[in-house]
Amino acid sequence: MTLPASTPAPAPAPASAPAPASARASVPAGLRVDRVCGLPVTAVDLGLTGTGALLDEVAGHEAFLAATADEVSDALYRLVPLLDHDPGLRRTVLKVRRATRSDKPLRVEEAALERIAAALPGGGADLFRRWAAAALARDRLLDRLPAVYGRETHEAGRRLRDLLSAPALSTGIAHASADLLRHVDVEAFHPGSKTSRSVLSYAVRAARKTSPFSTFTGVGLYGRPSGGRSNTALSQTHVFAWLHALVRDERLVTAFELEPIDAVRTIDGEPKALVSAYRIGDAFAWRTDEMTDIAVYRKVVQSLAGIGRAGAAEYMIRLGGADPFAALQRLLDAGMLRVVAPWRRGDPAPLLAVADTVQRVGTEYAAATARMLRRLHADASGLADHDGPRRVETLEAMAERAREEMGRLGVAADRTGFAVYDDAEAVVEVPPLGDAVEADLRELAGRMRPTIFRSHMYDMLVEIFVERYGAGGRCPDALRFCMEVSDTPDLTRRLYAAVRADAQTRGRATERAWLPVGPSSAPPTAAVAYQVVAESEEALRRGEHRLVVNQFNAGSGGLVARFRTVLGGPDGLAGRLRAWTGENFPEAQPRELVISADVNGLQYACCGTIPALTWPSELPLADGGDALAVSELSVVHDAATDTLTLLDPHGAPVAPVYMGVVPQHMVLGPARYLMVIGDPWVLGSRLSCARAPSERVSEPAGEVETAARQGFGRVVTKRATWRVRPADFPRPERGEDAAGYFLRADRWRRRLGVPDEVFLSLETPGISLEHGKRKPVLLDFRSPHSLHAAASLAVDGVVAMSLAESLPGPDGYWLRGPDGGRHAVEHVSYLRWDRPRPEAGRG
Repeated sequence: MTLPASTPAPAPAPASAPAPASARASVPAGLRVDRVCGLPVTAVDLGLTGTGALLDEVAGHEAFLAATADEVSDALYRLVPLLDHDPGLRRTVLKVRRATRSDKPLRVEEAALERIAAALPGGGADLFRRWAAAALARDRLLDRLPAVYGRETHEAGRRLRDLLSAPALSTGIAHASADLLRHVDVEAFHPGSKTSRSVLSYAVRAARKTSPFSTFTGVGLYGRPSGGRSNTALSQTHVFAWLHALVRDERLVTAFELEPIDAVRTIDGEPKALVSAYRIGDAFAWRTDEMTDIAVYRKVVQSLAGIGRAGAAEYMIRLGGADPFAALQRLLDAGMLRVVAPWRRGDPAPLLAVADTVQRVGTEYAAATARMLRRLHADASGLADHDGPRRVETLEAMAERAREEMGRLGVAADRTGFAVYDDAEAVVEVPPLGDAVEADLRELAGRMRPTIFRSHMYDMLVEIFVERYGAGGRCPDALRFCMEVSDTPDLTRRLYAAVRADAQTRGRATERAWLPVGPSSAPPTAAVAYQVVAESEEALRRGEHRLVVNQFNAGSGGLVARFRTVLGGPDGLAGRLRAWTGENFPEAQPRELVISADVNGLQYACCGTIPALTWPSELPLADGGDALAVSELSVVHDAATDTLTLLDPHGAPVAPVYMGVVPQHMVLGPARYLMVIGDPWVLGSRLSCARAPSERVSEPAGEVETAARQGFGRVVTKRATWRVRPADFPRPERGEDAAGYFLRADRWRRRLGVPDEVFLSLETPGISLEHGKRKPVLLDFRSPHSLHAAASLAVDGVVAMSLAESLPGPDGYWLRGPDGGRHAVEHVSYLRWDRPRPEAGRG
């Protein structure tokens, strides 16, 4: 396999002074997580081989016809006046001349063409004969196209349908779309059908797109054996929904403990509280904190604070009145009271803890409810041993049971949050990548470091702190400070200025890269997601590879923390993450901070790696363990370095480590400011294929806007791309036959120089939450099923369609699976640079 060279990536503009020693990076091999597709890459090879070869021949003839069109047209133009004596031949010449400007079949008899050649003077006859021979050969190929296309398309549909029997595909579909397996139309696998589009989409996820989900893509940890084992569990969103439904059941409410809201502070003379607002639905659950003026609740809050944590029965006795249960519910709805979650942090079976709590009520109704909850948990855990079809049956029965039972408690069907997560091990253990790959990562790290800088939002926090507490000052309550920041009168202006300054600084070397941070702040770190292109494992060992940088993520560990259970064991992921975070904070105690873990299943799965730092609006836990509350921390300003540090009640530095998988920018409000103190760095490097958040999206200039591959050495930092306007992408036209559309799309992509296999992305001006507008789609122009799926994408609000080269391509996957086939794999390696020292800061 030939590895073509890349255009050198633009080097970052140099800073005014050389990079200090803190540009050095470490690349711990033990913290490499591999994401391996469950199907071999060839599983989605649905291209039409015979049709493709036919189109190659057509294209070859058409290239010759186009190259000679002007000369042939001119020769025929000169011939027309000489044929006044033969009007029939003259009409034929005019028809053929028009055909030199068209890609439609010539439809002229060979004998008539020979008469034209004989009438042409000089050397024009020979060129015309060659042109006519190419046109006739092209026409004969086009005549064969419909039959060959139809036969191969039918066979491709059959192969796509047969993929449903592959366990790696059917098991994943059971969790992604159980209805698809249950009601699949085995006769509807023609290109463009809803069934074929859905199955193809999932098959591509399982064979080419390394995004962990059930058995589509499993995860592995360097040096840890991996055999494809599944770990299934109920979504925390569903557990949360049960907890809140049961505490509103008058027959069971006394099972639970309650606690008054804790996030209440007087800010600039006004009583303010952080009140939780939960969003459950649309396959996503999240909690946001709203700063609320609670002057009307002042007396109630004071009286509740006097009770503290107590059983619901105690609260109803204290509330009294004609209907104490209704009064209790109003306080819960207002956020002034919160239910205490009966599980411990990171509990793998939180619904069992709810069941045990409910059973203590002692009634038959409570016992029946507890049995039902335990059965839900057991069914979810048992799914790991089931194949796809059996999982579908179990999941549908569980979902129906949950809807019925929760419906009786007044929970709407779209608010149950029912889902069962499945994390799977990789189907094969990934071997060491070798010294050459490590050398590539180190060179990448060196090039990245000058563009990783301390955020302007961190500067804003320092400024607000000094304004309130003075240089070298101390705030005894970190929660209060975060709430004070949120209540700053001109906060919107300051935030906008900070975000804009960060955007303007991205992509270039800056002196801000060497600004110091306090012991509570992480050093510069990054998680690099990349793929290695090689012909074989042996070629990889010889250094005959390319390393394609897909994207950068925060280096806290949150990107992979959710896999700590499936990648468990004595040398599992949790232990390696603890070591990583400990090394990041040599002068502070790292504590994990995971926002919305009480309601979001992915966030909940990340909890439990290191001791916790609890945010006040999270559900309180019955057993908090060794957790430390944010309100127990103080914030101090170091006037010498102009940095902030968090201290525990004993004066020891504490570091908040965001371990969630949901990107940090989705966390809004006061919690965001605490997270900025913990990780104040902006990954401003543009040495990855992912589009930068601040990169402006504009309409392509002209029919196509091309960008060459970029990189350095063996490293690829930008794939070659072709950007087109959405309206220009070929789509089926009314009345057009299938083979004709396939031919037209092939001509379009050849004219623009687009390869026959690309990944298609829809570019929108902002961040889109629609799945089809967020994730790249594999587009194989040799596959009608793939082409029709791409043509059916909704493009409302889309500025451009970006077609990126497929790299790795079909021959660039080197990892062999247990089936002997080649499997796609993406690696996540962690980089850490030395912490800038105070003397390195230059303002």
